[in-house]
Amino acid sequence: MDKKEYSFHDDVKETIKDHEERIRDLEIFKHEFKFQLSNIEKNQSDLKTTVLEMGSEQSKNFKLILEKFFNITDEAVNAKKEITLIDRKEVWGLITLVVGMVLTYLLNLK
Repeated sequence: MDKKEYSFHDDVKETIKDHEERIRDLEIFKHEFKFQLSNIEKNQSDLKTTVLEMGSEQSKNFKLILEKFFNITDEAVNAKKEITLIDRKEVWGLITLVVGMVLTYLLNLK
């Protein structure tokens, strides 16, 4: 019976040791997973900041182009010159630019 008790105690000790190793492995995995998760959250935050900054820059550029467009058209009207808008390449160029900016701005919102 001595041999059976000895064998039983060895099995229990080995089982306990195995469980302890598994628990340690799980704790290590848990810490690594938390670290990876925090890196992912940081990267998402950085990406969000970059996207917001880009949107802000596009909005500023869009406002500047609109101001220039309205200034040119106001100058043309205020000068009371005989300007036919169809013949003015600058005006049509600005109109095309403004339409392109509006479309780009709207497509980037999605």
